Order: sequence, then structure tokens, then C-alpha cells
Amino acid sequence: MNARALYHLAKADFLERVRRYSFLVTLAFAVYLGLAAARGQISLRLGDYTGLPNSAWVGTVMSMTTTVFLSLAGFFIVSNSVHRDELTRVGRVLAATPMSRFAYTLAKALSNFAVLSAMVMMLAIAGVASVLLHKTAPLELRALLWPFLFIALPTMAVVAAVAVFFEVTPILRRISAFAYFFLWVFALASATKSPLFDLTGMHLISTTMTSALRLVDPNYGGGISFGMIIDGVGAAQRRRSFLWTGIPWTPSMMLQRMLGFPVAAAIALLPALWFHRFDPSRARLKGGEGKSSSQAVAPAVNELPQMNLTTLHASQLTVARGQSSAVASLVALIACELRLLAARRKWWIYTIAAGLIVAGFLTPLEEARHGLVAAIWILPMLVWSRLGAREDLFATRSLIFISPGAALWPLLASWVAGACVPLVLASGIIVRLATSGDFRSAAALVAGAFFVVALALALGNIGRTPKLFEAIYVVLWYVGPLQALRGLDFVGVTQATALPEVFAVLAVVLVVAAWGVRAFRLRSA
Repeated sequence: MNARALYHLAKADFLERVRRYSFLVTLAFAVYLGLAAARGQISLRLGDYTGLPNSAWVGTVMSMTTTVFLSLAGFFIVSNSVHRDELTRVGRVLAATPMSRFAYTLAKALSNFAVLSAMVMMLAIAGVASVLLHKTAPLELRALLWPFLFIALPTMAVVAAVAVFFEVTPILRRISAFAYFFLWVFALASATKSPLFDLTGMHLISTTMTSALRLVDPNYGGGISFGMIIDGVGAAQRRRSFLWTGIPWTPSMMLQRMLGFPVAAAIALLPALWFHRFDPSRARLKGGEGKSSSQAVAPAVNELPQMNLTTLHASQLTVARGQSSAVASLVALIACELRLLAARRKWWIYTIAAGLIVAGFLTPLEEARHGLVAAIWILPMLVWSRLGAREDLFATRSLIFISPGAALWPLLASWVAGACVPLVLASGIIVRLATSGDFRSAAALVAGAFFVVALALALGNIGRTPKLFEAIYVVLWYVGPLQALRGLDFVGVTQATALPEVFAVLAVVLVVAAWGVRAFRLRSA
């Protein structure tokens, strides 16, 4: 394996990513996490105890923020490098070079790791700033940065390699969002139970902190909690503080944590055994044998039903005929979008949809508001993620943007059609809430549907990729509808967390932002 070629391939891929708007958004997300942790909105507690904000404590909290939140969002941020080479046909150029399959997958993992390391660096900088601003303890760089070095970075290396593994493995590639989410949940659940599966470092942190706290309070029974605090919720539990001097790093601890790097290398190299290396004779996709992924994806018209593209273009042209036909044109566009969303779906998808609708009418209301609502708002994620980036993803921008009103009308149609998906699936719950007099909760579900689709449209148009929405939305869904945190629960799974007016306004703001981005690109094209 040529080390020089490996370096330049990874460097070129990394530089291509940092020139995208989506990279700035991901850095902004890292900055937000850092500020949230610095302000105490991300809390690490041991019963009624929390640590004094010295360098060791801040470094530990920041590193756990990295391994818990970025291990989830980071996967979606970086898991599009191979697919991008297919869409841009760079893969065909690489296939004509002496580059080996092993060099390619390893270089992609290195590039992914570089992107995630940049986000870790932002959190480390935020940690240094937090200690300096608190002024409660002197800055000790070693105590602050070592958790990043030995806990956060090995975890990010594994995440970067798993992203390549999922992209190159055909079965996992199609269900990567859901498969990785459950893998992430399993990793978090296993981390606190055994050091063997301690990918996130939570077992190491938990055991060392528990031992240190029992020296202060011998009656401490154990247990550690880590999560976000919204609107002061959970502040009452922060009653006592203790001095945390950091993990007592030993050579064996360091070696155990650094094993994440060779494990990541093995995960990145393994899929090279079946990677087609952009060879049409070896690639096997749903279109049949002998068709490479770039061949299958590049002709976007083959991915989109012909009649939908024709009707969409015709409907756009009618908008220019006068304001009197604008409403009819929008209705026609919405109908086209609905048919497009329903196209080429398997029979079992409709079976699941029917089951969710029926369950919404029959399941006890409180259980439906928690379990069913969370499931309904995660299942269409892959459908929503493509809405804002569809023209870039399927190279149809030149077809769509030649019509008058192309920046606004298709956007509004996608917004309404995309919102119809969860509204139909949750129709039973909405009707039951409305008939019981809980109109605020019913309105929260409606506002949540339009908010999510607006977020997908805005992020898709800004980042020009579905991965940006997937990365942010999975975290938002986890801490919002799944954890029912006020301020982030955009569907209001409880009456106390329902904020329909807030998310309705945010939905409009996001659509306007998406419209502005589309209009700017249309003028600059």
C-alpha cells in the first residue's frame, strides 16, 4: 500500500469536504455542543453530586459530549464519501489508477476521521474557554485534553471506519440510518456494563468517578447520569459538588483506549474484500448485475418516474400564466410530489403504514403519544432527507430550474407533501386528541410535521446532501420526542412539552431560508 497515495487521497477528500457549506454547519453544531456543555446544559451527575468546573471535570464532560452526541451525529455527517464519488463519477477516474481497494477504503476512513477530529478540536477549544471563563480553577491542559486524546479520538476513529463499512456493504448501505442508530444504542447500553465494549469510555469514567466520590461520601450508592438540561430542568438535582482530579491514567489504560485505532483500521479495511472498486462488471445493485452504482445513480431520470418529472415541469410552467392559476398549479405540484413520495415503495412499507394508522385509533392515548409518535416521526426520515437535496442528488437541477417560479413553488409543494406523511400516519392520534379537547397537543403534532419537513428542505438546500439533515435530525429526535425534553420536543408527546406556536414559526422561517438559498442559486446559475 503506497503511503503517499493514501495520504493524498485522504487529503483531497478532506479538502473537498471543508469547502462545502455543510462543513461549516457541522462545525457550528460542534460549537453549539461546546457552548451547551460550558453553560451547564449538558450535565454529568453522580446521584446528587456534580464536579467542580476545573480542567479535569470540564475535559471529561466535553469528551463524553463528543463520544455520546458526535458518535451519533458524526456518522451521518461523514457517511457519504463513497456515494459522492459515485455521483460525481470520480470513482471511475480512481478505478483507472493503480490504487488498491484497501487503500481506497482506508483513505476514506482517514478522511472521515479528519472531519470528525475537526469537530473534536472545536469542543476542546470550547473546554479551554470554559475553564478560563469560570475562573474557579487554573487551566491544566494535560488534565483537560487527555480525555479528548484517549477517549474522544479513538471513538471518532471507529465511527469514521464504521461509516465506510456501511457505505461499502450493499445490505447495510440501504438501511444505514436505522442500523447505525440501533448499533449506537447498543454501544451506549453496553459501555456502562463491561470494559470490553467500552467504546465511548463511559465505563472507564463511571468507575473512576465512583471510586473518587466514595472517598468523599462512603455512603454513595453509585450510578451516573449524562444528558441535556432544558429550561433549568434537572437543576434541583445539582445540590453538592466534589473535586474531580481526573482519570488516573496508567499505561494499561492508555493502551486499552488506543486500541480503538487498530480496531478502526481493521473495520475500514475489511469491506475492501467485497468492494467493487467502481467496476461495472463487479458491482451488483438492485438494477441488476453488471451495473455499477455510478451507472445506476447518475442517470437521474431512471431514478425518478418519468411522468412525475413531466407533470412537475408542466405544472411549473402554468405558474407563469397568471396568478389565477397559481393555486391550481400548486395543487398539481403537491399531487405530483405525493405520487413521487409513494413511487417504488415495497408492499410491506404500506403494510407498516396501515398498521400505524390503525394503532393510532386503538392504542391507549398516552402510550400512542409516546411510543407511536416517536416511531412515526423517525420512519420517514430517509424520505424527508432527500427532499431538499433531490435536484443535486439526482442531477435534475437543470431540468427543474428552467421554469418560472422554480425557486418557490416546488419548495412549497415538497413542504406540504412531506408533511402529509406523518400527518396521515398519526391521523388516529390527532383525531383522538382533538375529540378529547386537547387541541394544543393535536396542533403540536401538525406543527411538528411541517417543522421537520421544513428543516429537511433548509438543510438539504444548504448542504446539498441528505446526510446533513439525517445527522441533525437523529439527535433532535432522540432528545426531543424520545426523551420528551421541553424546548426540543417538536411534536409535544406530553402537554407540558407541547410548543406548537414555536415550531410553527420555526417551520416558516426554515422554509423562507430554503427559498432564499434556492433563489440565490437560481440567480447565480
